[in-house]
Amino acid sequence: MNQPTERARELLAQQRHDGDRRQDSLHERSEEELHQQNPTTTEAKARAAMAEQRKQTAHIDANLLERSEESVKSS
Repeated sequence: MNQPTERARELLAQQRHDGDRRQDSLHERSEEELHQQNPTTTEAKARAAMAEQRKQTAHIDANLLERSEESVKSS
């Protein structure tokens, strides 16, 4: 394998690792917020909505990452 290809793979692996760590952190916070009691204030409702949105974004990001990995493997 040539050096630029190997470097690109290493960079992709590092980006994947960083993204996974970031998503894990967001997911933990989202889970904590989702499992709190029902929100009663507007601010609490907004936080709960943002937590749900982060959860959906994490799912979308995971799907996109999986597709990009498949694309790299097929290259």
